[in-house]
Amino acid sequence: LDWPHGIAINADGSVYISDRNINKIRWLNPVRYLATFAGTGAAGHGDSVTGTLATFDKPELMAWRNDVLYVVGDRGKVVRTVETTGTNSVGCIAGQYQDHGWGDGGAATSKFNMIHGIAVSSADIVYVSDAWNYLIRKIDPTTKITSTFAGTRGVSTSDIGASPTFNAPR
Repeated sequence: LDWPHGIAINADGSVYISDRNINKIRWLNPVRYLATFAGTGAAGHGDSVTGTLATFDKPELMAWRNDVLYVVGDRGKVVRTVETTGTNSVGCIAGQYQDHGWGDGGAATSKFNMIHGIAVSSADIVYVSDAWNYLIRKIDPTTKITSTFAGTRGVSTSDIGASPTFNAPR
């Protein structure tokens, strides 16, 4: 491994590791056999129906839920999925590869400014901490719609209550 950055564990005890410097997702099975799960090793943004033919750019944070691995990559700008059954197909559900920013909406318009955390609810809704927009964002992986869940964009205080604000949430 060359700079392992994030891990996620599935129901059978398999461990998925984002190998940031070589742009791959590794899989460590319950008997500790390590293999490439997704990614060619070349930096890029290529989705694929076969995970080992997809490309990643600095995969980092990960979360696992219901046979789907959610991967934050491209320096905190995108959220991609890797199906953990079949051919391990890879696709983008939110964010833009070009630059950091802010934008709610569909996969083609949503933007993030440095995702620092990711979690998936029991209802399969993805939540990310969008650190430099000072927001918690919500992504519906079925519709690929991103919306602001909590926080006020551009307000970097730490307030609690009905309208919480955040200072670079992680």
